Amino acid sequence: MKMIKGPAIFLAQFAADAAPFNSLDAICEWAASLGYDGIQIPSWDARLFDLRRASESQDYADEVKGVAAGHGLSITELSTHLQGQLVAVHPAYDAAFDGFAVPEGTTSYDLVDTYLSAGLGSLTSADPNADHPSGSSWSPTATLTVNGLPGAGRKLTGTVAVQTDAGVTVGAGSVVVDSVN
Repeated sequence: MKMIKGPAIFLAQFAADAAPFNSLDAICEWAASLGYDGIQIPSWDARLFDLRRASESQDYADEVKGVAAGHGLSITELSTHLQGQLVAVHPAYDAAFDGFAVPEGTTSYDLVDTYLSAGLGSLTSADPNADHPSGSSWSPTATLTVNGLPGAGRKLTGTVAVQTDAGVTVGAGSVVVDSVN
């Protein structure tokens, strides 16, 4: 029986364009300095790993293993979180997963930058507690208070949840503020 080595760290959450998070060698040095024994490499991040090259070249795979070993680290896993999400997608979820289906040979992503702050405003409903039959629709009244304007190119958005008396969310909707007067 093999012994589990650890602790290990998942590198995807730290990979970035700035050093030491922009190359496998530098991020391995950083992880080792924190006392980690292993790394989980995100196989979709070309700054750290070239999956296609690894599939075609044992020399490249050995080189990657050598970079980690040079810092006293073992590769515990090659992560395929993003690629694995596209194994099978029900048509009902197609739009939600389109962002992961980047055409081969491109790096174009449709990214949504989100900034959360209660200081930007609030949405409160004056809808009284009432029984609403399952599947029914109604138009509640609400007040939107905008305390600050979003930065250039951003929109104010929010989520409204319909909850039971026990706090269980049974429905939700989105609010987008197109302009503030």
